[in-house]
Amino acid sequence: MVQSDRVQDLHACVGTNAYIPWPLNIMTRRDHKATVITLTFQRRHSERKMMVASYSISQQLVATEPFKGRLTMSSEHSGAFLKRVGLHDDGLFTAQARSSKGRIWTRTTNLTVHVRPLVKGERLNVSKSEILSPDSGPASELHCVKLKCGFVDYAGYPPTHYIWQATSKVLAEETATDESVSMLELCGPFSDHVTCSIAGFSSTCTYDYVVSIFVDLPAPSTNTSQVASSGVSSDLILMVVVPLLAVGIPLVVLGVWVLSHLLGDRRRRRYNSVLRVCPEICRYPSIRGASPAIGASARRRAQKS
Repeated sequence: MVQSDRVQDLHACVGTNAYIPWPLNIMTRRDHKATVITLTFQRRHSERKMMVASYSISQQLVATEPFKGRLTMSSEHSGAFLKRVGLHDDGLFTAQARSSKGRIWTRTTNLTVHVRPLVKGERLNVSKSEILSPDSGPASELHCVKLKCGFVDYAGYPPTHYIWQATSKVLAEETATDESVSMLELCGPFSDHVTCSIAGFSSTCTYDYVVSIFVDLPAPSTNTSQVASSGVSSDLILMVVVPLLAVGIPLVVLGVWVLSHLLGDRRRRRYNSVLRVCPEICRYPSIRGASPAIGASARRRAQKS
């Protein structure tokens, strides 16, 4: 009878120790004294399996090359420690326990080996240089700086990351490469401490490089010379236009008033002339149906009078 396989992920850094457990509670069973445990290894991306070690109560732990001298039993006899792991240990370790009654238990450990990055001088350095932003307009000056963080000789495995942070947020993140630095551009308004760091798995491959710098960038400033010239131009406009408007508007109003009165007098004189003709027409009703010549004669008399 074979119990189902259990797979456990394990991370370790080059040069550290990795713990490879036996099938769960196998050594607490009644017939554990007759149980034999074998440990095999399959390198990642390979189909070939190799014997690593065998263990029993009578024989203790017997390792094979190239693991001989690097395997030791845990104090609880629940697993084995693999010392000084390297990239060649990256893969699957399978422990199989077989009892005298034919029962089999297996447990697989997926070991991922990490390599620490190499930082020049074992410390990060950050520098700051001012730059002219192409986005700044003719009437303003945009304050910007370029930050440079490094230097990483070897990015590690898996490759580490540069992380730029302010007090309350992450500004940027990028994957490091061999012999690389990281760049970050900031523009005002900005005032805060900026941190550049690379960090790995704190529990397996501990490394923590951090450097900080304070950046204080004001908001875009207005060009004072252009502001002064625009102010002078507006003052000149006010000095010329306002007096013209003060004189011109009353003249226009006065002209409109005089013209309206002249036209009104002409209309009134024409109306009065018609009234003077009316009595004569009223005395001779036949004039209403008279010929146009008679009407014209009456209008001429009215105009002469």
